[in-house]
Order: sequence, then C-alpha cells, then structure tokens
Amino acid sequence: MVRSRHFKLKQMRYLKALNVIRCTNRIKRKYRNIMGFHETLINMETIEEPTLMSNPLIEEAVSLFRQNVRQGPTYICTVCHRCLFANQVRRCDSSKYSKDPELAAMCLTGTYVHVCEDSCTDKGECSMPERKEEWICYACDKNLKSKRLPSIAVANNLELDPIPEELQGLNVLERHVIAKFIPFAKIISLPKGQQRAIHGAVVCVPSEVDSTVQSLPRPPSESQLLRVKLKRRLCYKGHYQFQNLNMHKVQRALLKLKNIHSEYRDISLRVDDEDNYLEMTEFAKTENKDQGNADSGSDPPKNKEQGCACDDKNGDADDDSSESNKEDDCDSNSEEEAEQNDAEQDGNVAQQHAMAFDSCLQPADVGQELLSFGDNIYSIAPAEGNEPVSFFKTPKLESMAFPVQFCTGRNTIDEADRPRKISPSRYFNTRLFSVDNRFAMDTNYIFFAQFVTEMHLAMSSMSIQLRKGKILTKDGRRITTSLLKNQDEVQKLVRHGEATRFMQPLRGTPAFWEKTMKDLFAMLRQCGLPTFFVTFSAAEMRWTEIIEVIKRQQGEPVNANELDWTTKCDILRSNPVTVIQMFDKRVEALMRDLILSPAQPHW
Repeated sequence: MVRSRHFKLKQMRYLKALNVIRCTNRIKRKYRNIMGFHETLINMETIEEPTLMSNPLIEEAVSLFRQNVRQGPTYICTVCHRCLFANQVRRCDSSKYSKDPELAAMCLTGTYVHVCEDSCTDKGECSMPERKEEWICYACDKNLKSKRLPSIAVANNLELDPIPEELQGLNVLERHVIAKFIPFAKIISLPKGQQRAIHGAVVCVPSEVDSTVQSLPRPPSESQLLRVKLKRRLCYKGHYQFQNLNMHKVQRALLKLKNIHSEYRDISLRVDDEDNYLEMTEFAKTENKDQGNADSGSDPPKNKEQGCACDDKNGDADDDSSESNKEDDCDSNSEEEAEQNDAEQDGNVAQQHAMAFDSCLQPADVGQELLSFGDNIYSIAPAEGNEPVSFFKTPKLESMAFPVQFCTGRNTIDEADRPRKISPSRYFNTRLFSVDNRFAMDTNYIFFAQFVTEMHLAMSSMSIQLRKGKILTKDGRRITTSLLKNQDEVQKLVRHGEATRFMQPLRGTPAFWEKTMKDLFAMLRQCGLPTFFVTFSAAEMRWTEIIEVIKRQQGEPVNANELDWTTKCDILRSNPVTVIQMFDKRVEALMRDLILSPAQPHW
C-alpha cells in the first residue's frame, strides 16, 4: 500500500512537470510566430507601393469602389420626392406615360428641379448638378407605365404642409408638452459618435395638454426659460426628460395648432394667456421698431405677467412641496413662499421663476450645466393616470404624437380618403427618405416608425389553425369561410380552444434564428465550407463623404477634413437616415465591386 501510494505521487509530479514544459513550449511558439509576423511587416514596409498594387484588376476594382461610395442619395424622384442614389433613378421622360396623361400630369410634379438664376456660381453650375434634371425612381416609373397611381406618390395624399414659424425651433421637451399623445421610449446614446439607440418598446400614452400648460408659470421675458422634468409619474424619483422649456414658444405653438390642426380644436387655453400673448407680441414689435421707447412701454405688460407667474407659482406650491418631500428634497412650502416674498420685494421675481439665457458670459447650454443646483425645478407628468393606447385602434394618433411634422393633421398613415392603400413599411420608407428631412432628423419618429412597422408585421404574419376534425363550434354552428372572415367569431374560436393562433418567424425571435440556422446548414451542405466570415460595423466618423453628403442635402457644402470631432458628431446625428443609406450602399459596393469583381481578391 505504501509503495503504490508513493508511486502515484511520483506519477502526479511527473505529469505536472510535463504539463509545465508543454505550456512553456506553447508560449515560445506563440511569441516566435508573433516575432516572425512583425519581421514580415517590416519587410513589407520596405517594398515600394507599386509592387503591392501590381495587379491592374485590383487597382480598377478599388477605384470603382471609391467612386461609387462617394456618391450620396442626392437624386430626387419627381413622383415620391424621395432622395435616392444614381442607380435607383432614371431620367424622367413624360412622353413615355402618354397612355394616361391626366395621371402623369398629377404625379410628375417637378417641384425640386433647379433652374439656374443669377444667384448661381460664375460657371453657371449650381452646387448640386443633378438637381437640374427631373428624375423618377424605377418603382414609380413601372406604376405609371401600367397606368396605376404609385402608392408612394405624393399625389396619393402624402404631400407635406410647410411647418409654421411658431412650430419651428422647438426642442424635444417642448414638442412633448404640446403633443396630445406622448411616445415613451428608452433612448440611449451609443459611445464615440453618440448615435441614438432604443431599448425596449415604444408606448403611446394620452397626455393632458391643457392642465400641464396651465400649471406652469409664465416668465415675463422670452429669453427666460423654465427647468422642467418630464416624468411618467410624479411620485417617481427618476425622470424621462430634463430640459429647459420656453413657455412663450409653447403658448404660440398651441395657439397656432388650435387654428390649423384638425385634432386641436378642443384645446382650451386661458383667456388671460391669449390676451397676454397678444400684448407681448405687440410689445415685441414695438420694441424692435424703437428700442428707446420700449423701456417706458414695457412696464404694464411686465407687471401683469409677473403677477400671473406669482399666482401660478403660489397655486402650485402645495403640489410642488408634496412632490419635493417624495423625491427632490427641496425646501418646505413656507420657506419657498418666504423666498418668493423677499424676491418680490427686491423686484427679482423673474429671475426666481426662470433663468436668463444666451448672454455673453454664459454658454448656450448653461441650463444643462446647472441642473442640480437650483430649487425651481418643475416636475410634470402629463400622461399620469392614463392607459397606453394601440396605434392601429386610435385614429390620427400619428398627427397628435408628432404635431410639428403634421401641423394640419392631414396625410397621416391612416388617411381615410387615400386613393390607393399603402402599407406601413412603404409609408415610413417614403417619410424617412423624403427630401423634406423633418422626419429623418427626429430620432423619436424613427424609432416610432420602426416599432409600428414591426407590430404590423407581427399582426399580419399571424395565422389561425383549426383543430383536425372540427366542423362545428361548441354552440352547434357549422364552421364556414364566412364565419372565419368575422374577426369576432375567430376570437371566440381561439378563446374556446377550438382554434390555435401561431405566427411566422419574425426577425429577432427564436423561430427566426432557428430558421436561419437551418438555412445556413443547408447552404453548407450545398456549397461546402465557407472561405471566410465577415462582420461589418460602420466607421462613419472616418468616412468624410457621408458628412459632405449630409451637408449638401442641407444646402451647406463643407470640407469634412476641416471639422473637429464634435462638429462631425452633430452632423451625423442630424440625419441618421442618410448615414444608414450610405453604410448600406458601402457594403453593397464592397461585395459587388471588390469581393465579387474579376480581380478576385478573396482568392
């Protein structure tokens, strides 16, 4: 026993020593390969560049690839007004659509055909030469040749009304305050470029616009802003948004929507708000005309507006103090009233209710830098107590969730008198690719469109399967096609267990990945082992052509090499749709012009 135990210990020590030797040799071989690789790189650096690119086919493929990725979506279809690439459009010839001249005259708008004037450059060429001609995409061209109205045509009740001046320049918080439905979504910022991403679903909740606007104080000057937290519920410590809010812009926007928007007719604003708004407008005009008389004429409206702001603040003191005890740890209600009285005596009520903005000594985002230092932070929850609604069951929800984009409430996705029906995917494709970038610049609308499209795909891919041998329902009725066309009857069959509802594989679901795995195994059996696997990720900060294309679409040509990092990030965030288009175009050109080219670099 003793000898056998001693032999086992000896054997274990020998195995451990052998394992150490193997690990040492493995590390030596690893570093030997690394050093050999570095020596190879050093030798390659000594080789001249022409010897590396000695294959003329590779040079031709690389030049073709760089030429194709430099072009952006700057060609506008005259029918659907989408910004597309050069290979997606063709020159428009109205004589080809002579079979139905009325339809052609209605669809061929020619709105964005540029005509050179004296304001053009000396050479007579505008900054975008492709705008001089009229283009049409292949989808619209095919429909017009078949004497059919394209579903994505602007003439199919998809035209956009110009945004009024009162609705321009509103930030995200101000847009949510005036919206009758708030699309709540958890939007996060990605690293480096600070592009936006969504986590979870989008939930649309009705908002109480009247009570929310009436509960906020009115600063006497338009240059003074309120610091407002938008919350899902007032009892929550966290907030959905925290930004500066200009009450004067909000009032003007609501008054304009009440006049022109079909769903804002029932908005009830206080009479004194409308009177004060008119007085302040007249006062602003007088001040612009004669600044010397403005100081003497500004006292009456200023005092009146200060009184309204104090009344609003004192009226909401109970609500503010109750909320501060729960989440903000502010001072008590009596202390706030005492501070307000002292401020009124000193004549600094305006500075207490709001904060001066845009001075020479303050940065533009001073409110964001001092978010946690002030006591006058107003918390609002306009959607508290309301239940989420379904997008497909609420008419005109899109126009009420995004009143800036749909300032008149017309031509939404559920337009009743549309000549030809359009699917949600085609509708949002037309909106996001439109030359009017009001939709492409709004990140909330992009994620809203994605959520609605996925929900529609999920609902349309749903199928009903009856149990085998079931010809009668539980109440003795015969199952016929007319019965199955009735949605209520189908719901009863599913509820009673007489039918089963199942869905087709959607992108991202377990069924989708299982189907993808089976397709991959089938491809391996048919084509053999793959040569290589490729994973692509966008490097938009290094692709100067994307930045230049976005600025060209905005009518401001720039040199991307002269811009700093922050400016590049702002430009890329201003139009993420164009960035996606350029990235997709780049991947397509890489596969077509390089990998599958006659040069065959993958071999």
